[in-house]
Amino acid sequence: MKIKWSGLADKNYYDHIARYCLPSWKKLPGEKYIIHDCNLIGHEFLKVIPWYSVNNANAPFLKLRKEKKKVTNFWRKMQSQVWAVRNISDCDVLVLLDTDIEVLDFNKKKFSNLVKDFLNTDYIWATGTSQRRGHDSGFIIFHMSHPRLNELIDHYENIWDSGEIYNLEKSYDGHAVESMFELYPSYKIPNIDYGNGFHVYDLGFVHYGSKIPKSLRRNSKESGSKIVEQFTANRQVKILKSNYNSLNPEKDL
Repeated sequence: MKIKWSGLADKNYYDHIARYCLPSWKKLPGEKYIIHDCNLIGHEFLKVIPWYSVNNANAPFLKLRKEKKKVTNFWRKMQSQVWAVRNISDCDVLVLLDTDIEVLDFNKKKFSNLVKDFLNTDYIWATGTSQRRGHDSGFIIFHMSHPRLNELIDHYENIWDSGEIYNLEKSYDGHAVESMFELYPSYKIPNIDYGNGFHVYDLGFVHYGSKIPKSLRRNSKESGSKIVEQFTANRQVKILKSNYNSLNPEKDL
């Protein structure tokens, strides 16, 4: 099984959090691509793709956008994801990881089994989902030979280029992805949400998904595993909707 990985880390985001997480990606099997707009990333195991070769300066969204820096940053993330799926195609699965995700003790066997289960279904993609049924847009896997892959990617890009992004509850990439689930259901990649945007995957990842976890990672001299141990100690995990173990009831389709 051929696996490739891709993420986005512009200069600001690299300084903010990615510099603390990307070194751990060396543990992952297969080629790793990082889209970057500067020259700060020097890890030899990462293939750095310059942002100028990804950026679509003529995208309709750029004429429609309202002056909100955060929304434009999410558009940049979408552009990097769309580019990756269209250009990193020589693989069975492509994993899109946010660069505020750190690899802890990567469980290769468990990850391989999850991917095999996913590929045995008719789903086009797999997405991170917590025990509270909350969507985590930082972890997405694509079935690269699925006949409807390009259809899904075109739909995703058009949410932005049509201006539909501004009709969603929030104009964020996560809301754009969630808006597609009715038309394009996803296989679920389980994680535990400990609150404050702190997501832990038993595959061996932690997602520092909001301000508090990012600040914790930047300011800590401990390992990622120790940070997880300290953050999750004595925290009560809330289960609001469906049981964590039944996220993929149709995995044997």
